[in-house]
Amino acid sequence: MPPEYTIRPCTTDDVPAVGAVEADAFAGHDLYPNFVFRQAVDIQGDGFLVAEHVASGAVVGYVITTASQRDEDQWWIVSLGVMARHRRRGVGSHLTARAEAFGASKRAGGFLLTVDPGNIVALRLYHHLGYSEIARLSGHFGEDEDRLLLAYAAG
Repeated sequence: MPPEYTIRPCTTDDVPAVGAVEADAFAGHDLYPNFVFRQAVDIQGDGFLVAEHVASGAVVGYVITTASQRDEDQWWIVSLGVMARHRRRGVGSHLTARAEAFGASKRAGGFLLTVDPGNIVALRLYHHLGYSEIARLSGHFGEDEDRLLLAYAAG
């Protein structure tokens, strides 16, 4: 991780800042409301991480990961967001790595995530991290809301 950033578990005090990251990272798309992030603090615990810019103390990224309820060996990267001005500095890669390490500590055998097929920045990141496309999910989030299902084998 670049020394100007640190990764730590999300707290309830971070929720408004995570909402700001969400608005910046996913501008023009449907956003998670802050109550989802507030609940994730309680439900996900150490599976909900934030990246903090050390000099300013600002939260600039987040990742939420959780075990699958259908297959205990599979974990999901539910959401990953990094503010645009902090991209291409290793923040997303390090958040993902820490989320994967958390899952691995709970015996995760692999990770799944969905991504908008038009999100080239995210696809580039995930392919660089070793994720592979395993399916196209037509209408996954509604009409004209396709997603690509990506997988990564832990270990």
